[in-house]
Amino acid sequence: AVVSTQSTGKREIVQAYGYHHLLTFDRLEKCKLIYMQEKNQVISYPTLRSKMKLCIDNVNEKDPTDISYVFSGYAPLTVRLINWLTQGSQRDGLTYLDDIVKYLPKPCFGKKQKNAATPQERSDGEIHTLVYFIGGCTYAEVSALRFLAQNHPNKQFTIATTKMLNGNTLLDSIIEPSPRDTIPDFLT
Repeated sequence: AVVSTQSTGKREIVQAYGYHHLLTFDRLEKCKLIYMQEKNQVISYPTLRSKMKLCIDNVNEKDPTDISYVFSGYAPLTVRLINWLTQGSQRDGLTYLDDIVKYLPKPCFGKKQKNAATPQERSDGEIHTLVYFIGGCTYAEVSALRFLAQNHPNKQFTIATTKMLNGNTLLDSIIEPSPRDTIPDFLT
């Protein structure tokens, strides 16, 4: 979410729910989940959404044909990028990735490996890809990668992550507990 320069919403939340949520806003800003938009910064979620086909209407969750089924019509950006990079030629994928990166919040960078070999097929024809999520990934992202592997029998994904996340674990790590929650029981 983009926070306006006036930040009246932030003030209203702090007044309604308590000053301890100033720390929550600080953590949200450090995670880049909310941020102040700079004047010349180009962030266009609608452009990103259309270029990456992140939102799909009329998803059949019983017989899915696209990774967007994991969020009932929304495809995880991470898995859409992985799908694009493992589909077709690597050079075209990296050029497309460079085009997409300019729409993401900064700092964001890509690193191309020097003298990188093209993906090598094993003797059984499978292409193996290691996907590493630094900072954690959701169970839905894992599900979407499994779906990709099922629909492309010659592709295998090995998933590594620093932490498995869901909505509750993510919010628990960000939201500052109420001072009442930290008072020992014998004092109440």
